[in-house]
Amino acid sequence: MEDKGSVKCKLEFLKSCYKNVSQLLEINVIPFYATLPSVQKTILDWISQELVHLEWMSVAVETAVMNEGSKIQTSLTVPVLALLTRLFKEAGIYTDTNQTEILKFVSSHFTTPRQPEVSYGHLKSKYYQIDEGTKKTVIDHLMEMAQRCKKL
Repeated sequence: MEDKGSVKCKLEFLKSCYKNVSQLLEINVIPFYATLPSVQKTILDWISQELVHLEWMSVAVETAVMNEGSKIQTSLTVPVLALLTRLFKEAGIYTDTNQTEILKFVSSHFTTPRQPEVSYGHLKSKYYQIDEGTKKTVIDHLMEMAQRCKKL
């Protein structure tokens, strides 16, 4: 089985082996050790265990790959992202009362053009320190979204 390249190939090979072994006819003669399971059952158990292990490993690898690239890329700046987060919180769209958790979530799940890693501290400071330019940018974005909503 080690000659099979990818995990997908190994899974297909094991499924095929499981099918072939399970379809073998077994002649029931008086077993030498009556308390032991048949050879067929033992082999099927081994193949099943290997299938479960490989499927679990493939899910773990897919999850790791998915988590590496799972940040949402946005064209917004950190101050604009912070103000939108504050507006969502104050408008009751985000119902979580723990503001720290909201800011940690946003900082860990969003990227900006200039900041591939948005720091929690920077986001938190911009959450409270809002300048007029940021307000104008957010108003422009909200107005554009309102216009798009009307067209839908």
